[in-house]
Amino acid sequence: MEPQLGLGLWNAWLFFLYYWLPMPLLKRFRPDVLAALSSGEPDAGERRRRGMTWLLLLVGLGYSLFLPLQVGTSWFYTGMPIALAGAAFFGWAVRAMIVWPDLGEPLMSGAYRLSRHPLYFGEAVMFVGAAIACSSILLMLFGVVSFTVHVRSAVSEEAECLERHGEAYARYLARTPRWFGLPRRD
Repeated sequence: MEPQLGLGLWNAWLFFLYYWLPMPLLKRFRPDVLAALSSGEPDAGERRRRGMTWLLLLVGLGYSLFLPLQVGTSWFYTGMPIALAGAAFFGWAVRAMIVWPDLGEPLMSGAYRLSRHPLYFGEAVMFVGAAIACSSILLMLFGVVSFTVHVRSAVSEEAECLERHGEAYARYLARTPRWFGLPRRD
């Protein structure tokens, strides 16, 4: 059962703010990082995925403004640690981007040692936890659909990075799990 909706300070929008905040900050303070991650003009499939991602995020944000955290319930105490773990992993990945020393090499430090796509993974964990903390099936569905879109993006991003970075990225692919885990030995 969905909780009673109402605009409030302690609502799920806090997680959307945390998710959206890093990119404008990177654009302001480390535009070279975003330029290094860009492959130039996206193809039609990537444009569709980006459009779908923005649409999902806007709908999710709109819903989250009115979706209260179920503070004091078992839902909250179960979901909040999961959400915070996802947010911490997401933040760790953003930090790795900020301190990325050599933009000509693949990013393989920080959270990128444990996941080839730590932003996507951290986001998914964060939104699953937030959905539990809010006792919201709709927010859980948002997280699942959003992650499904990211799975498609991850495959094309890996192919692009393999083409751009060659053997260094091939070793990274062989060593680092796509979503999460301990790195394998070379």
